[in-house]
Amino acid sequence: MKINDNIYLRNIEDNEIDYKMLYKWCSNPKVYKYFEQRILSYEEIVDKYKKRISSDGLIKTKIIIYKTIPIGLVQYYEMTYEDKSYFDLNKYDKVFSIDIFIGEDTYHNLGIGSMVINYISDYLLNDCEIVALTPESDNVNAIKCYQKCGFKIVKEYNYSDSLGNKTINTLLIKQ
Repeated sequence: MKINDNIYLRNIEDNEIDYKMLYKWCSNPKVYKYFEQRILSYEEIVDKYKKRISSDGLIKTKIIIYKTIPIGLVQYYEMTYEDKSYFDLNKYDKVFSIDIFIGEDTYHNLGIGSMVINYISDYLLNDCEIVALTPESDNVNAIKCYQKCGFKIVKEYNYSDSLGNKTINTLLIKQ
């Protein structure tokens, strides 16, 4: 997927280069604080992403390339009935969600994440009624990025992260 002359997305590949890169990124405290909530072992990274490569494609996972350099990850998926119910989105037949991180610190705050979110959300809106994002409420940079991309804050929710820790998350939607 080509976003512009400098940014494109490629599928994650089942190889050691991609797994090592993901492990490096997911070991970055700026990433795992909001994305994994802990440092995953290399084996956990391989297991998690190998399943996504070989699955039926429920979670589309892409590497963000800036010029020729892999710098992050974006993934998108249709929200489950349970998640739609939790966030009061059941009135919509099809809701997609997006997760993103820039794993290379030198590429933060350059607008790359905004360009990727804009592209993916516009792409998804061709096939659904809304795109919903649910970052932790203290992830101010992410929320500002999403608002810049046209997402509107709906509500804050008590939630649990992937480790079961209680969090407060902000629901943002774009239609």
